[in-house]
Amino acid sequence: MTTTATPNARALRSWRTAADLIGRVGGASCEVVLHDLADPVHSVVYVVNGVITNRRVGQGFRHLIVEMLYSAAEKEGGGDLLKDWWFRHEGRLIRCVTQLIRSESGELIGALCVNQDVTDDLQVFDRLKTLLPGLAGVTPAL
Repeated sequence: MTTTATPNARALRSWRTAADLIGRVGGASCEVVLHDLADPVHSVVYVVNGVITNRRVGQGFRHLIVEMLYSAAEKEGGGDLLKDWWFRHEGRLIRCVTQLIRSESGELIGALCVNQDVTDDLQVFDRLKTLLPGLAGVTPAL
């Protein structure tokens, strides 16, 4: 699907290389989604490993992005690397980390979201709790 080029398209193009790098390092359990916030209805402009949440180019940002953006706006001192966000998708536990992207003038133009399926990691942790003393009562802080 081809989307209409926005004024942000050129500035966001260089973030595709970062998305490829993160996707390569994170492997098959790591999805990377690049959003152009100038077109909320079709904000997704690039996806690496789109099998985690089934994101596709041309889709809009979901409520999760809106909630994270509001959260960032309310945060004292700003900060463009948002707090980790945890959610469930099709029974899997997903960790989402988002980097807001600004233009040279400081305007918010995009977001790079890394969605990592940590379901298997949680299962390994649960297994370790049965094997290692002292971990039985430990629960991950999600």
